[in-house]
Amino acid sequence: MKKFYTSIVLFFISLSISAQSPVVDSLKRIINSNSPDTLKMHAYYELAYEYLSIDLDSAQYFAETDIKKYGNNKNKLLVSDAYAALGTVFGYKRDFENSLLNYKKGLEYLKQTNNKEAIAKSHFNIGLVYYYTSKYELAAEEYVQSLKLLEEIKDRKTLPTIYSGLGGIYKDMQSYDEAMRYYQKAMQMCVENKDSMGIASGYNNIGTVLDFQGKLNEALEYYKKAFDLKIRINFPRGLASTMNNMGIIYSKQKKYDEALACFTKALSYSGPNQDKISQTVSYDGMGMVYYEKKNFSLALSYLEKSLALSRETGSKMDLLSIYEKLALCYAAQGNYVKAFNIQQLLIKTKDSVLTAESSLQVNEMTAKYESEKKQLQIENLNKDNALKSVELNKKELQVRQQTQQMIFFAIALLLVSLLAAFIFRSYKQKQQSNEIISAQKAEVELQRDLVQTKSKEITDSIFYARRIQHALFASDSILKKHLPEYFVLNMPKDIVSGDFYWAAAVESGERESFYFSVADCTGHGVPGAFMSLLNISFLNQAVIEKKIQSPEIIFEHVREQIITSLNPVGSEVESKDGMDATICLFDFKGMWLRFSCANNPLWLVRDNVIKEFAADKIPVGMYHGDQKPFTKQTLGLRKGDMIYMFTDGYADQFGGTKGKKFKYKQFQQLLLANHKLPMQDQKKVLESTLNEWRGNLEQVDDILVVGIRV
Repeated sequence: MKKFYTSIVLFFISLSISAQSPVVDSLKRIINSNSPDTLKMHAYYELAYEYLSIDLDSAQYFAETDIKKYGNNKNKLLVSDAYAALGTVFGYKRDFENSLLNYKKGLEYLKQTNNKEAIAKSHFNIGLVYYYTSKYELAAEEYVQSLKLLEEIKDRKTLPTIYSGLGGIYKDMQSYDEAMRYYQKAMQMCVENKDSMGIASGYNNIGTVLDFQGKLNEALEYYKKAFDLKIRINFPRGLASTMNNMGIIYSKQKKYDEALACFTKALSYSGPNQDKISQTVSYDGMGMVYYEKKNFSLALSYLEKSLALSRETGSKMDLLSIYEKLALCYAAQGNYVKAFNIQQLLIKTKDSVLTAESSLQVNEMTAKYESEKKQLQIENLNKDNALKSVELNKKELQVRQQTQQMIFFAIALLLVSLLAAFIFRSYKQKQQSNEIISAQKAEVELQRDLVQTKSKEITDSIFYARRIQHALFASDSILKKHLPEYFVLNMPKDIVSGDFYWAAAVESGERESFYFSVADCTGHGVPGAFMSLLNISFLNQAVIEKKIQSPEIIFEHVREQIITSLNPVGSEVESKDGMDATICLFDFKGMWLRFSCANNPLWLVRDNVIKEFAADKIPVGMYHGDQKPFTKQTLGLRKGDMIYMFTDGYADQFGGTKGKKFKYKQFQQLLLANHKLPMQDQKKVLESTLNEWRGNLEQVDDILVVGIRV
């Protein structure tokens, strides 16, 4: 169960990251007294923050009153405080539009001051709003602005919060190594600052990355550390997020009772605080648990609650998770029309959030910042070295020059001696070599004849193996019988291939199920061919002998057989062999397709638009981490749809004028431009384009592309 939930606590820091709240009664007395306006402004500001965890409407009232009464005050810093307080209130209410508006107004006032610390924190607040509305490139831009200012004034107290923000962006973009790097930087500084709240959030953040990397037990340990620390520092909002994360882990481990207990407990923490994002995650998690328990009606009721809340908060990452589960529930109930409509919303939302351009812009911004920082360090170091060299007196320079000259003459003398010894030794060796060479010539000629004979025998055997392998591939007769229109482009790197395409037709009552798979086994050539034969036999066993019908369960069976066969009891070396593959179950009468993808995606061209159905980032075989289940996807078909399945060989081929990879984007454009051609013409275009691209370069991998027109 994939969960797009940020572990950064939505704790919009204004100009004071952890303000100390005075007693409410004392603040109200200041407001009603004849105290100076400056003191009253502070009182309204502090009251707004005091009420954040009690009554958001009251918090909004005090912040708005502060602005109405004192918005024209000459003290720009205090006016910006008031706008920041109101921005924070709207942030807690998940009214991100008004939150952003007020934070930006506060920043306008701050820019009229020279308070770099306050300006930096204001940039972070704005970035946090962009983050929660999934505008990652804008969030990263604000975070980097904040980083530059904080490092300029050497403020190490606030820096961990910025690093955590960048970690959150990279986590949502699934760049887990970068996310972990920033989270660990933040954690290290929180430990140095003895910041308990920051350490607790750090445990939570690191736990989420470990979760996404499949290290569930390690993630759970970090969540427990975060929970225990948050209990000690009395941080209820943080408790809700951590309890939700623990529920997600238990759900993935199929400990459904423990998961439900965690989600219910999280609701009790988030409810009093009106934390809609935490509530969204709780209901989402409960929905998935009931889906796994096959109680689809109850699952849908919780998911609908989660969907309504996520639309209020505007969190696109939460919407992605909920759409994914809703589609599964509707498909499980047999409501494929609704499941398809939800899946279209999922694809549309995903395309608007996790774009390649966004990822590129974020990476460029952070890389540019790191580069500028290193360049500044180098320039400062060069300046220091220049000053030191000027301070050296002439006498020290003369001593250094004399020493260098002595070393030079000593080295030169040593080199001359070594050269003379080498020349003499080479002369003696040449005499001995001439005597040996004549004897070796006859032996080499004999060995060459033997090698040529053996090579021919091996080549003949491999050609015979190719005949056996092709006999096990899906035959033209079965494909012509069950597919309306199709083409197969199969270009092995060597005589035999690690790529294969397989098909099977199984009668079930009055219906006939047609299965089709495209796979890329570990390795190519002879090792890849052996793996392909093994995997074809496992597929036949799953579908024909075991009569397994669902695509993802077929992959589960094949994975189990691969691991068991290649890692027998007592084996000293753990085999990581397997395959990346796509398997489809077609029903051309009912016009639907069920499929599962392991590392290789499936592409659909419809209405001149190409859509990608993402693959599970796991192979069918042994891999590091827990053995995650494969995902079943369902697609309603239309007349004229083009389905493309493929291995990575086409996109990874080097060529062109610069000798670079062809890449998937160019591959998509090629398919889209030619998808209306007859099937065999499409195949010819793909083949000729690749040969032209490759030129004189060697083919680097097996290539397999299959197109099917509905």
